[in-house]
Amino acid sequence: MASAFKHRHERPSDRKARFPSRLAAVGSGQKEKHDHRHEPREELIAELETIERRLTEQTDKLRDTTLQLASAEQRERDTLAQILHDDLQPLLLAAKWNLSSLKKQIRTNRPLSRELSLAIRMIERSIDMSRSLSRDLSPPLLDCGLLPAVARLVESFQEVYGFRVVLRADPNISDIPDSLKDFLFQAIRELLMNAAKHSNQTEAHLRLTECRGTIEVEVCDEGVGFDPKALDRVLAKGSGLLRIWTRTVRLGGQLNLETIPGSGTTFRLSVPCGPIE
Repeated sequence: MASAFKHRHERPSDRKARFPSRLAAVGSGQKEKHDHRHEPREELIAELETIERRLTEQTDKLRDTTLQLASAEQRERDTLAQILHDDLQPLLLAAKWNLSSLKKQIRTNRPLSRELSLAIRMIERSIDMSRSLSRDLSPPLLDCGLLPAVARLVESFQEVYGFRVVLRADPNISDIPDSLKDFLFQAIRELLMNAAKHSNQTEAHLRLTECRGTIEVEVCDEGVGFDPKALDRVLAKGSGLLRIWTRTVRLGGQLNLETIPGSGTTFRLSVPCGPIE
């Protein structure tokens, strides 16, 4: 390989001294002999270009398939959210009203009244959980854009979990495909949930920006951190982080982790928001 490219570094005078017979043949009008030394280089370049083209095509197909899968999953989540909203929640409300009516009729029976009160509170909690799950599965603001949906997600973490999220978002983020928007929302929620569960803190920072056609997400906490070597065991269990990492790679992006025991954890996710070059 080195000899095939060696002549690029020679001076013109050296090249002329090296090929006297070839120069003489050209000068005298004789038929030039074919230089076979270029063939290996040209064949190698052509082969590399073919491999690169095939890799690009496979990468594009993998990204398209991943986006289609994300869209299909979001449609399933939308269907489940509709079932929760249209079917389950009305049944729970009806049960609550019936028990409340029954409780009024038996006020004199205190033990039974207490049991009914307990049952009513359990149903109310089930209704709240159903509504929360319905919103998480199919965020109503996601149709308005990624930023409004993320802002509402941040609010819900404070309301539901008492976990404060400091959001810094680039207001100039351009429109992105719905399927990628769905994936980013699910990824952000998973990373925030990871921080809320494992950081032993009540606050995390979320940064959302766009740079040169790439969406960048950073979730940082100042919690207990962990040994990065333990991440393999977490991913081996099929956690949400594994799902997010797999999708990110298939979309041509990266998910990086920085953590030190006792010094917090930072996840950085980046994914192209346009066609892969």
